[in-house]
Amino acid sequence: MPLWRPERSALAAWVPKRRLLRRPGSRPKSAAPRATCGHAGGGCLGHGDEAAQLLPRRLEALRGVHVRHCACGDEFSLAVDAVGGLWSWGCGDEGRLGLGDELGRCAPTRVVALEGTPVRAASAGGDHALVLTEAGEVHAFGCGEDGQLGLGDDKSNQLLPRRVLFDRGPEEVHDPVVEAHAGFFFSVALTADGALHTWGHGEGGKLGHGDEEEQATPCLVGAMEGCLV
Repeated sequence: MPLWRPERSALAAWVPKRRLLRRPGSRPKSAAPRATCGHAGGGCLGHGDEAAQLLPRRLEALRGVHVRHCACGDEFSLAVDAVGGLWSWGCGDEGRLGLGDELGRCAPTRVVALEGTPVRAASAGGDHALVLTEAGEVHAFGCGEDGQLGLGDDKSNQLLPRRVLFDRGPEEVHDPVVEAHAGFFFSVALTADGALHTWGHGEGGKLGHGDEEEQATPCLVGAMEGCLV
């Protein structure tokens, strides 16, 4: 089983040079070097160019940074460091890097819009991304054309992270989100009470709501109520 699993067949593969074992809550004593290999379209490998790498190559831009989580999307990549900082690089189309523009980056760049908001994990989809914070909130950025950002009537591309609100009837859900995943044109999240939510493009029934309708906000998967997810 790989240390990390990308959300699709990997356009870029993350390879840990070593795995640091530490007690929960303890701070890393040293940075864990990372390497990338494979297709480099958009600069998604982070080596400053778009040259494919047939063998794992150390990611020099993150030397000295302890990476605890990473994700590969469609020609873009995300990483979360040990102090909850988010980094992104690769193709910037539709704002999928969360850096406030649509420019590509061929090397890891800190997502300053989330500074002060510790990030637990990030998920990279086809052209959008979801970020899960330590507080159990979800932030989304990138393409919103199919409702995959979960922002309701606003289906415009989001160049900066925006918080996704989970509604259940008249009141906002207060249970924190424990998992959030970006797929190709749709998204999935699980709250602490075991409730499964999906939104975005519904073709093929991928949202699990019994139809193929698009959902522009997080929608509870009713068929899973009462099940431990």
